[in-house]
Amino acid sequence: KYVTAIGGESEIRKITSLKQSVTMEVPSMGLSAPMEVFSAAPNKMASKTTIPGMGEMLNGYDGTVGWDVNPMAGPRLLADKELANMAENADFYANLLYTSDRFASMETVGDTTINGEKAYAVKMVCKGSMKESMSYFSATSGLLMGGSSSQESQMGVLQISQTVKDYKKFGSLLMPTRIEQSMGPQSMVMTI
Repeated sequence: KYVTAIGGESEIRKITSLKQSVTMEVPSMGLSAPMEVFSAAPNKMASKTTIPGMGEMLNGYDGTVGWDVNPMAGPRLLADKELANMAENADFYANLLYTSDRFASMETVGDTTINGEKAYAVKMVCKGSMKESMSYFSATSGLLMGGSSSQESQMGVLQISQTVKDYKKFGSLLMPTRIEQSMGPQSMVMTI
Protein backbone atom coordinates (compact mmCIF):
# COMPACT_ATOMS: atom_id res chain seq x y z
CA LYS A 1 0.00 0.00 0.00
CA TYR A 2 2.90 2.36 0.75
CA VAL A 3 4.55 1.80 -2.65
CA THR A 4 1.25 2.57 -4.39
CA ALA A 5 0.68 5.63 -2.18
CA ILE A 6 3.98 7.28 -3.11
CA GLY A 7 3.62 6.68 -6.86
CA GLY A 8 4.01 2.98 -7.69
CA GLU A 9 6.95 0.67 -8.30
CA SER A 10 7.45 1.55 -11.97
CA GLU A 11 7.71 5.29 -11.16
CA ILE A 12 10.06 4.60 -8.23
CA ARG A 13 12.36 2.47 -10.40
CA LYS A 14 12.64 5.31 -12.97
CA ILE A 15 14.51 7.29 -10.31
CA THR A 16 18.17 6.27 -10.07
CA SER A 17 19.57 9.20 -8.09
CA LEU A 18 18.38 11.88 -5.69
CA LYS A 19 19.70 15.15 -4.33
CA GLN A 20 17.94 16.44 -1.24
CA SER A 21 18.46 19.94 0.11
CA VAL A 22 17.71 19.93 3.82
CA THR A 23 17.58 22.43 6.66
CA MET A 24 18.54 20.62 9.85
CA GLU A 25 17.50 22.24 13.12
CA VAL A 26 18.37 21.31 16.69
CA PRO A 27 15.92 23.49 18.66
CA SER A 28 17.51 22.90 22.09
CA MET A 29 20.82 24.31 20.80
CA GLY A 30 19.34 27.07 18.64
CA LEU A 31 21.17 25.44 15.72
CA SER A 32 20.13 25.60 12.07
CA ALA A 33 22.39 24.07 9.43
CA PRO A 34 22.13 23.45 5.69
CA MET A 35 22.58 19.87 4.58
CA GLU A 36 22.81 18.17 1.19
CA VAL A 37 22.19 14.47 0.75
CA PHE A 38 23.11 12.68 -2.48
CA SER A 39 22.15 9.09 -3.21
CA ALA A 40 22.38 6.85 -6.26
CA ALA A 41 21.29 3.33 -7.13
CA PRO A 42 22.14 0.74 -6.20
CA ASN A 43 23.98 1.71 -2.98
CA LYS A 44 25.88 4.98 -2.98
CA MET A 45 25.31 8.00 -0.78
CA ALA A 46 27.04 11.09 0.56
CA SER A 47 26.01 13.97 2.77
CA LYS A 48 27.43 17.36 3.69
CA THR A 49 26.25 19.36 6.70
CA THR A 50 27.67 22.81 7.34
CA ILE A 51 27.56 23.59 11.07
CA PRO A 52 27.88 27.34 11.75
CA GLY A 53 31.05 28.12 13.68
CA MET A 54 32.25 24.53 13.40
CA GLY A 55 32.71 23.54 9.77
CA GLU A 56 31.59 20.78 7.45
CA MET A 57 30.56 17.29 8.48
CA LEU A 58 30.86 14.82 5.59
CA ASN A 59 29.97 11.17 5.34
CA GLY A 60 29.35 8.68 2.61
CA TYR A 61 29.43 5.22 1.19
CA ASP A 62 30.64 4.26 -2.30
CA GLY A 63 29.29 0.72 -2.37
CA THR A 64 32.27 -0.67 -0.45
CA VAL A 65 33.93 2.00 1.69
CA GLY A 66 32.16 4.15 4.28
CA TRP A 67 33.68 7.31 5.73
CA ASP A 68 33.02 10.13 8.13
CA VAL A 69 34.75 13.52 8.37
CA ASN A 70 33.95 15.52 11.47
CA PRO A 71 35.70 18.81 12.35
CA MET A 72 35.93 17.74 16.01
CA ALA A 73 37.13 14.15 15.47
CA GLY A 74 38.78 14.34 12.05
CA PRO A 75 38.44 11.89 9.15
CA ARG A 76 37.94 8.16 9.61
CA LEU A 77 36.90 5.07 7.71
CA LEU A 78 33.89 3.19 9.04
CA ALA A 79 34.23 -0.45 10.03
CA ASP A 80 32.24 -3.31 11.51
CA LYS A 81 28.70 -2.41 12.64
CA GLU A 82 28.98 1.25 11.64
CA LEU A 83 29.98 0.23 8.10
CA ALA A 84 27.16 -2.35 7.93
CA ASN A 85 24.69 0.31 9.08
CA MET A 86 25.96 2.78 6.46
CA ALA A 87 25.67 0.12 3.75
CA GLU A 88 22.05 -0.58 4.68
CA ASN A 89 21.23 3.14 4.80
CA ALA A 90 22.78 3.60 1.33
CA ASP A 91 20.55 0.92 -0.24
CA PHE A 92 18.72 3.20 -2.70
CA TYR A 93 15.50 1.21 -3.12
CA ALA A 94 15.23 -0.51 0.28
CA ASN A 95 13.17 2.22 1.94
CA LEU A 96 11.23 3.15 -1.17
CA LEU A 97 10.09 -0.32 -2.20
CA TYR A 98 10.49 -2.47 0.94
CA THR A 99 11.14 -5.52 -1.25
CA SER A 100 11.36 -8.88 0.49
CA ASP A 101 14.91 -9.52 -0.79
CA ARG A 102 16.18 -6.68 1.47
CA PHE A 103 14.57 -7.99 4.66
CA ALA A 104 14.80 -11.25 6.59
CA SER A 105 11.26 -10.57 7.82
CA MET A 106 8.50 -7.96 7.81
CA GLU A 107 5.59 -8.52 10.14
CA THR A 108 2.63 -6.38 11.17
CA VAL A 109 2.73 -6.62 14.96
CA GLY A 110 -0.17 -4.34 15.88
CA ASP A 111 -1.60 -0.92 15.43
CA THR A 112 -1.20 2.41 17.15
CA THR A 113 -2.24 6.03 16.81
CA ILE A 114 0.15 8.72 15.56
CA ASN A 115 -1.03 12.33 15.53
CA GLY A 116 -4.63 11.13 15.87
CA GLU A 117 -4.39 8.75 12.91
CA LYS A 118 -4.46 4.95 13.04
CA ALA A 119 -1.19 3.35 11.95
CA TYR A 120 0.01 -0.22 11.50
CA ALA A 121 3.21 -1.13 13.36
CA VAL A 122 5.48 -3.24 11.16
CA LYS A 123 8.55 -4.95 12.62
CA MET A 124 11.31 -5.22 10.02
CA VAL A 125 14.54 -7.17 10.22
CA CYS A 126 17.23 -6.23 7.67
CA LYS A 127 18.66 -9.24 5.89
CA GLY A 128 22.37 -8.36 6.12
CA SER A 129 22.73 -7.07 9.68
CA MET A 130 19.61 -8.68 11.18
CA LYS A 131 18.98 -5.23 12.71
CA GLU A 132 15.38 -4.77 13.88
CA SER A 133 13.35 -1.64 13.36
CA MET A 134 9.71 -0.60 13.62
CA SER A 135 7.93 1.33 10.88
CA TYR A 136 4.49 2.87 11.23
CA PHE A 137 2.27 3.14 8.15
CA SER A 138 -1.03 5.00 7.93
CA ALA A 139 -3.95 2.56 7.93
CA THR A 140 -5.81 4.96 5.63
CA SER A 141 -3.26 6.20 3.08
CA GLY A 142 -0.45 3.64 3.46
CA LEU A 143 2.11 6.45 3.84
CA LEU A 144 5.02 6.02 6.23
CA MET A 145 4.31 8.01 9.41
CA GLY A 146 7.40 7.23 11.47
CA GLY A 147 9.66 4.62 12.92
CA SER A 148 12.15 3.59 15.56
CA SER A 149 15.47 1.79 15.47
CA SER A 150 18.92 1.65 17.01
CA GLN A 151 22.08 2.84 15.29
CA GLU A 152 25.75 2.18 15.90
CA SER A 153 27.92 5.27 16.37
CA GLN A 154 31.26 6.32 17.86
CA MET A 155 29.34 6.89 21.10
CA GLY A 156 27.85 3.39 21.12
CA VAL A 157 24.29 2.34 20.28
CA LEU A 158 21.80 5.20 19.93
CA GLN A 159 18.02 4.72 20.08
CA ILE A 160 16.31 6.74 17.36
CA SER A 161 12.63 7.51 16.88
CA GLN A 162 11.16 9.68 14.16
CA THR A 163 7.95 11.00 12.68
CA VAL A 164 7.64 11.56 8.94
CA LYS A 165 5.13 14.03 7.51
CA ASP A 166 4.22 16.82 5.11
CA TYR A 167 4.29 14.71 1.95
CA LYS A 168 4.62 16.64 -1.33
CA LYS A 169 4.94 15.68 -4.99
CA PHE A 170 8.41 15.68 -6.54
CA GLY A 171 7.94 14.71 -10.17
CA SER A 172 5.74 11.63 -10.08
CA LEU A 173 6.62 10.62 -6.50
CA LEU A 174 5.10 11.68 -3.20
CA MET A 175 7.86 12.19 -0.61
CA PRO A 176 7.98 13.51 2.97
CA THR A 177 9.38 17.01 3.49
CA ARG A 178 9.58 17.00 7.30
CA ILE A 179 11.30 14.47 9.55
CA GLU A 180 11.34 14.97 13.31
CA GLN A 181 13.92 12.74 14.97
CA SER A 182 14.83 12.04 18.59
CA MET A 183 18.11 10.43 19.67
CA GLY A 184 18.06 10.09 23.43
CA PRO A 185 17.43 13.55 24.89
CA GLN A 186 18.32 15.35 21.64
CA SER A 187 15.65 16.31 19.05
CA MET A 188 16.27 17.31 15.46
CA VAL A 189 13.95 18.58 12.72
CA MET A 190 14.86 18.11 9.06
CA THR A 191 12.94 20.07 6.45
CA ILE A 192 13.53 18.85 2.90
